[in-house]
Amino acid sequence: MKKSSTHNLLFVLLVAAAVVAVTFRTLFLHPNTTLLSIGGDGIKNYFTSLFYLKYNNGTHFTGMNYPFGEHISFADAQPALVYAIKAITRIVPALAAYHLALFNLFLLAGMVAGVVFTYLLLRQLGAHHPAAVAGALCIAFFSPQLLRAEAHYGLSYLFSFTGAWYLFLRAENNPNWRNTLMAVAFITFCGLLHMYLAVLSVLFLAGYNLLKTVFAYKTEPAQLHAVRWIIAVLPVLFLQLYIRFTDYITDRPSTPWGFLTARAHLRHLIQPLPSDLLQSTTTPYRLYEEGFAYAGASVLLITGVLIVGTLFFRSKKLYPRQVSVHFAYSALALLLLAMGIPFIFHLEWLADYTGPLRQFRALGRFSWAYYYVAATLTAVALSKWWQLSAGRQPRILYRSFIVGVFLLWFAETGWRLYRI
Repeated sequence: MKKSSTHNLLFVLLVAAAVVAVTFRTLFLHPNTTLLSIGGDGIKNYFTSLFYLKYNNGTHFTGMNYPFGEHISFADAQPALVYAIKAITRIVPALAAYHLALFNLFLLAGMVAGVVFTYLLLRQLGAHHPAAVAGALCIAFFSPQLLRAEAHYGLSYLFSFTGAWYLFLRAENNPNWRNTLMAVAFITFCGLLHMYLAVLSVLFLAGYNLLKTVFAYKTEPAQLHAVRWIIAVLPVLFLQLYIRFTDYITDRPSTPWGFLTARAHLRHLIQPLPSDLLQSTTTPYRLYEEGFAYAGASVLLITGVLIVGTLFFRSKKLYPRQVSVHFAYSALALLLLAMGIPFIFHLEWLADYTGPLRQFRALGRFSWAYYYVAATLTAVALSKWWQLSAGRQPRILYRSFIVGVFLLWFAETGWRLYRI
């Protein structure tokens, strides 16, 4: 059984690597002479990381805010990545001539890792192998995070959310110190790539934990609740301590401007990009609007079926019960936050009581939790329905519908990769 699982995982890894190599073939073949962007935030983010690698050490970055410099995290230089590259080039000095290649190849490796972690998550949630492979490829490569690979590299790591979710589930199913610390270390590492990655995962898990604590504190062991909260709290604590003890700037504003400027809107969830397969006929928006989380027609369709079926027809067979409904509620809460709710209802003053969250001005990015949960539910539900269709007549009709949904999902994903 373990050998079969290893072969399946290797297959997913190779398919994901092939898709990445073909889609980003120039970058893959010439990583040390290729830039994903030559303007705006893209070239700035290349500059900060490469300047640090050539001239700086520790947490101090001297490439901006002369003569004072800046903290490496606030320069968006991906501390975890540049620290690792710095260490590698000290061991092998000849690699110092390939800083750009190491930077670019890590971006591509992050895409492959995103597919692998999504596959592991779907398998953990009970999806059978074919559905998990198809779902992982579609979820990862249709993710709004992938669009950030042309400018906001620290936000483009597809493995961050699904990896944190998968490791959390592993620790929840087998609550020991090894699994717990692995999840904590992973989320902390993602936070050192970009703070938003850790905050997104932590808020999602904290929402789930809160619901579990309220509704299941008597029926579940205290150790399990402790493991859940350790995973949600320790990464934030570690990242806060890291900033507190390494940031020498004492007058950094704690309430920056723009808390409600870059929020999500309903159209970000249902309106494709102008370049997508199902092109929008309405007024197009900029590619990098922060709240963009369109999950595809297949996900919207199946999400609608799940909502209508479970809420109005009380059908227990439609919703995949191996995915706790509390995850869906937590993602919904984050989606409301991403839309600026409740602050937009003349309650802006509440933002003053949100603590460190007040510093995260691009609320729209928290809509990514909705994307991943809705897409994951879709893949797991389709897998479950395929298995249930074995006892239904006409079976060919049920399975044709499921295959059709996956084909539409693949078509939208493939078209977007083609247009990148």
